[in-house]
Amino acid sequence: MSAILVGVIIAFVYGPAITPLGILLAAILIGAQIGIALFLKKQSSRDSAMAHRPSRLVIEAIEHHETVQCLVQEQRFHDLFEDHMNEIQRHGIVRVLIEACATSLQACFAFINFACLYRLGVTLVGSNRYHPFSVFQVVESLNCASISLLTFKIYAPEYVRARFSAGLIFNMLRQRPKIDSYTEAGHRYSFDGMDSREINVRYLRSQMALVESKPVLFSYTVKENITYGLPILSHQQIEEAALLAGAHDFIQLLPKVSAIQKRVFRMTSFCCVEDIA
Repeated sequence: MSAILVGVIIAFVYGPAITPLGILLAAILIGAQIGIALFLKKQSSRDSAMAHRPSRLVIEAIEHHETVQCLVQEQRFHDLFEDHMNEIQRHGIVRVLIEACATSLQACFAFINFACLYRLGVTLVGSNRYHPFSVFQVVESLNCASISLLTFKIYAPEYVRARFSAGLIFNMLRQRPKIDSYTEAGHRYSFDGMDSREINVRYLRSQMALVESKPVLFSYTVKENITYGLPILSHQQIEEAALLAGAHDFIQLLPKVSAIQKRVFRMTSFCCVEDIA
């Protein structure tokens, strides 16, 4: 800070007409760099959130690959993943161009400053208002004062990145889980309204049964799915099967269209078939 103050004072003593332009030019260049750095910080935050979309999509497709295959939705998932990756690539290209502008401003700071100040100095020398040596002293004084500013400019992007990373860490630390396992309510697990601590776990486990069910779907109507592989059944029998499977209310909510037009791809229909079998 002291080097900046001394350099500005010397420049004002030898050239009060040139010094304000030098200070204004340095402020504009530094302000442009700070603005670009802040924009890159916000862009990094958006890109970080955007990068999670394709990963979540891939995880869901792998975990439920049988359902994806049965629904014949492989191409759709592929297209969604490709769209997400293309969007990330476009944002990356824009970010690289902006970072290139920031780097070029940082590298050309001294040269732009020299060019503008000496151009003004040549004009003042030509009008016999300043001596060439005075112009030289002003420009060199401002150049020495700008060394500290250049140092600040070099570390400004690193400071922004470090602050962004620290912000991510503190945001994760500030997140609170919805279930607090350290409280009495967090340790309560109930089965049909009964506290798990009052239930014989071995007896409860013996009463549980897991039935493996593959998500095989048929490209038929709801009625054809329920009666699949069975002889001709009456409408009342089909309705009783839907009630038994707990799918009757859901089927009633479906749009009323013809049996030929409506093709349902639902797991509920398969459950009905399993219950009838």
